Amino acid sequence: MAANPPSMTDRPADDLLSRILELYQLRASVFATPNTCGAWQLDMPATRNVEFHLVASGRGFLHLGLAEGAPIELQAGDVVVFPRSRRHIVSHAATIEEPGTRLFEAGTGPRAELVCGTFNLDGAQANPLIVSLADVVIVTGTSAREELKALALLLASEARLPRSARQSVLDRLSEVLFVYVLRHELERGSIRSGLLSAFLDPTLRRALAAMHESPGTHWTIASLAGVAHLSRTAFLDRFQSAVGTPPMQFLTDWRMRLAHLRLRDGSRSVAAVASELGYSTEAAFRRAFKRVLGVGPGAVRRQGLASDVPEPHQPVAGG
Repeated sequence: MAANPPSMTDRPADDLLSRILELYQLRASVFATPNTCGAWQLDMPATRNVEFHLVASGRGFLHLGLAEGAPIELQAGDVVVFPRSRRHIVSHAATIEEPGTRLFEAGTGPRAELVCGTFNLDGAQANPLIVSLADVVIVTGTSAREELKALALLLASEARLPRSARQSVLDRLSEVLFVYVLRHELERGSIRSGLLSAFLDPTLRRALAAMHESPGTHWTIASLAGVAHLSRTAFLDRFQSAVGTPPMQFLTDWRMRLAHLRLRDGSRSVAAVASELGYSTEAAFRRAFKRVLGVGPGAVRRQGLASDVPEPHQPVAGG
């Protein structure tokens, strides 16, 4: 007899992570693919975006400022992610003579290829997944799993040639890159707080999975604690400590983001979505939706909520 399939609460963290990434609308955009040589330097200002650089070939040095100590050497295959954007410089050398971006497509000296882009999720840098990450995340080519190494090679290959749909391919591959970086951080045990830390706690993961599996259920602290196999007090303390918000506040936010996705396609009425998500009255749902997302559900259903536009970068040669 075939074994019963695993329940939602028994599935590994990555399965739940897939649903959460869908919920928070992960998008990636590659804004530059410089192929440079000589005394090159990429000077990046702080923005509102979550930024990344992939060293496709060659080597370089990451400069975070005098207060951060010595520059960090980067090799081919290394990925650097800035969950909370900050001014930084990537250059050919361990020393910087003066600020500014200088990229040279022709000339002498070692050549380096970079893929530079942004990751965006709803809520930007305050997103619960982003909050879980360190200020700077570096995944080295030597420490990465084989699939991440293969993806880095594929991104580098796609960046080199002016093929049709090149930008779309780079952007979609970069979205996968973000997922691989999250996996890497989870697997190496570097997550200490935030929503991702809850994935590492089987009791909290059961509660999160239950909320996502049945968002319209009349959940209470007691019922969620029961799913987690914890007392009410232990569940409240552990959830608040890990995720950073009380469970019922997190559940309301979760429901409103699900509602946003369901309303955008226009196939459901506001009343229908309110009922699906456990609200006994449409008025109560409308109040919660406006409080969490800052816009009325009717406006989302009629027109769709415009996505945040990433802050523009300075033009970079080779993009």
